[in-house]
Amino acid sequence: MVVVCAALTALVSFVTLGAAAPTSGPSVSTSQGTWLGASVFGVESYKGIPFAEPPVGNLRFAAPVPTTKNFGTVDATRYGKSCPQLNFANGVFPGFFNNIAQDVLDLVTSLPILSAIASTDAAEDCLTLNVFRPAGVASTAKLPVMVWVYGGAFQIGGTSMYDATNFVQRSARLGKPVVFVTMNYRMNSFGFLPGKEAGADPSVSANAGLLDQRLALEWVQQNIAAFGGDPGKVTIFGESAGAISVAFQLTAYGGNIISSTTGNPLFRAAIMQSGSPIPVGPPEYGQGTFDTLVSAAGCSTASDKIACLRALPYSKMRDATNALPNILSVRSVSLPFLPRMDGDFIPALPQELTRSGRYAKVPIVNGDQYDEGTILTLGALNITTDAQVKTWLKTNWFPRASDAQIDGLMAQYPSDPRQGSPFDTGLLYAVTPQSKRINALVGDLVFQAPRRAFVEYTRETQPTWSYSSRALRAAPFLGSFHGNDILSTFGYNPLAPSQEIQTRWINYAYNLDPNAAGFPNWPQYGKNAQLLQFTDLVSKVVPDTFRQSGIAFIWGQVDSFTL
Repeated sequence: MVVVCAALTALVSFVTLGAAAPTSGPSVSTSQGTWLGASVFGVESYKGIPFAEPPVGNLRFAAPVPTTKNFGTVDATRYGKSCPQLNFANGVFPGFFNNIAQDVLDLVTSLPILSAIASTDAAEDCLTLNVFRPAGVASTAKLPVMVWVYGGAFQIGGTSMYDATNFVQRSARLGKPVVFVTMNYRMNSFGFLPGKEAGADPSVSANAGLLDQRLALEWVQQNIAAFGGDPGKVTIFGESAGAISVAFQLTAYGGNIISSTTGNPLFRAAIMQSGSPIPVGPPEYGQGTFDTLVSAAGCSTASDKIACLRALPYSKMRDATNALPNILSVRSVSLPFLPRMDGDFIPALPQELTRSGRYAKVPIVNGDQYDEGTILTLGALNITTDAQVKTWLKTNWFPRASDAQIDGLMAQYPSDPRQGSPFDTGLLYAVTPQSKRINALVGDLVFQAPRRAFVEYTRETQPTWSYSSRALRAAPFLGSFHGNDILSTFGYNPLAPSQEIQTRWINYAYNLDPNAAGFPNWPQYGKNAQLLQFTDLVSKVVPDTFRQSGIAFIWGQVDSFTL
């Protein structure tokens, strides 16, 4: 945990530095108005630019509506409000472990990096984006554009967490400057309302948050040239829920990435850091979530429950949303709010879309951390017996799976801590008799199995690279934990992966190839299924053969193991 806290402290220090007072006042004019930005350390930023009408009133839960307003001359030196957040500060940890785990959570949520997305800084009127570029870039520069989608389990997150100054600085130092865009999108009940009632109401989108992202990409197509970016050279990338979002942008409308306004592709390449097209079902698979939300909102007896939810004041809707479990509860990554197969944006089960090749044929990079599950299972520490694990899987994860399928899954992932995560640590870090087993299950169910399946399809149809990161693997109890790649992507990690990842991603935005001079060759995934393994020192190529039997079993039951 010391390693984790040190890394977070470094991140906080950098963000505080990046927030220094602007030293000049650059401006950019678009059809929406003139944006007065800031210039710090050789990087210009333009923040809080609206790309949609406020999603309030009758637009709550609805697909976003593009804004046509001319805003005149606007101070664009501050981030817009974050979208509504699910409260992570509740006491969610079980029994004996409550005090320790809650103390860790309280420490993390008190850090300045997270204060920017606290509920006091959130609002429904939140659909804004930010543009970072090297200072002095001309509108005719036609630089590659990198569009970041933040993670947060579709529950929390905001662009104010992600200062792109360091990334843009490195691109300039490499002689390959990029324009960097971040956007807010709706999450939790506001962006991913499930239930049969939501699915049957044409005014509701079960994937409103994904449509927010799509509209931001449309904004890029129409406006980024004014900032010196090339709308024909857009790379989308993200981490965790952001990576899953990128995956669903690839499969959207069965692989259609053509802009509805320009007729050109919305992007030409994608990077998914800890996320792939996860197997999610229709809105009715989330009926329990909808029913709990409606009950907490006092709308259970309403004849039109959607209208009742829409009529609630923001504070009451937010409080009702917080009646649902967060990612640190016993449910872990079996989340209450997820993208859903809606017959439109996600036209079929994601696994069927990938099986049938209905995804955008652009170059992709898709990788995971080695120990994805460790930091995501704190709420499951009271599950200490085989029987409890089976009940947990059957109740919280896969109620449509048979007992035989659950038993088969447990046989593939035994309670032997030597086979659990953090991997390759023997008997160490076994907090409970089942904790390392649960860590391994969660990591493979949500991350490794969907990734391996996806890249095995895409290697046949487009350039595909995959990786496994073992960075920070010495972190006690956590290993190479979920989310630590953010430290490298945004330049907060002083160790080797930060420079390598940033350099590779920038090269990829330019050349559609993540190889870069001075680093080991990274082969395409191909039939020999080779991964690049990031470490704290030197990366190397390794085969993608770990836990073949278990991961193959998971994907073999994927239609029953659908969330």
